[in-house]
Amino acid sequence: MPRPFCVDENPPVFEILVSECADRVWVNGPDGSSLGRFSKVFGMDIHRTAAEQISGLPECLHCKYGRCGVDDWRLFRRQMEATYGVELPADLIGF
Repeated sequence: MPRPFCVDENPPVFEILVSECADRVWVNGPDGSSLGRFSKVFGMDIHRTAAEQISGLPECLHCKYGRCGVDDWRLFRRQMEATYGVELPADLIGF
């Protein structure tokens, strides 16, 4: 069961979930939509907001499928901060 890790910002509030074995992270937006997912095995996705997708924009901003390493985790963290202002601690994922 993923353990919750919430960012204390008023608003927006982002939900950050981390798998128990620290190999997957999910970032959900204030509206509950999935904004980003990172997995050491399955890849990473950084998505547009639900509102942007409903307006007709493509879902993915940055997606990679397959195994991800430390450099991919750094990129994911940088992209989540640049796109949504979400700062993810480096040690959320274990390598």
